[in-house]
Amino acid sequence: MESGELNDEALNRAFVRVKQKFRDNEELRDSFYDVRDGIHEVVATCANNVKVVIYIDEVLDEPIIVCAGNQENRLRITIKTEGRVTYSWTKETWGKVFRDAWNGVKSLTKKIIGCIVSKARTILSLAREVLPAIGFF
Repeated sequence: MESGELNDEALNRAFVRVKQKFRDNEELRDSFYDVRDGIHEVVATCANNVKVVIYIDEVLDEPIIVCAGNQENRLRITIKTEGRVTYSWTKETWGKVFRDAWNGVKSLTKKIIGCIVSKARTILSLAREVLPAIGFF
C-alpha cells in the first residue's frame, strides 16, 4: 500500500516484492512493465485519490494493490495468461468523471483545430501555386 500520488515508481516498488514469481514468464512480466509505463495516462485525473488492483492470472494468488490518497476511485487491471491487459474502472468519483470529460473535450478541440490548420496550410499552398499561374493568362 502506498500514499501520495500513484505513478510508475509506486507500481514498480510493488512489483519488486513479487518479481521472483515472474522468473519463468517473460510475457507477463513485459505486460506488467507496459502497465507500469502507461499508468500515468490512465490515472492522470485521479492519481492522488485512487486504488489500483492488479490481477495477474496464473502467477499471483493475491493481487498487487497500490493506493494513493482516500482511494475513492478504483481501477482493476487484469493481466491475462497470454499477456493481454484489461482495464476497468469499478468506482469513480464525480470529480474524476468530469475531469475525464473535460480532457476529452480539450483533446477533441485540439484535433479539430489541428485538422483546420492542416487544411488551411494545404489551401494556402495551393493558392501560392495557382495565383502565379492565373497571372499568365
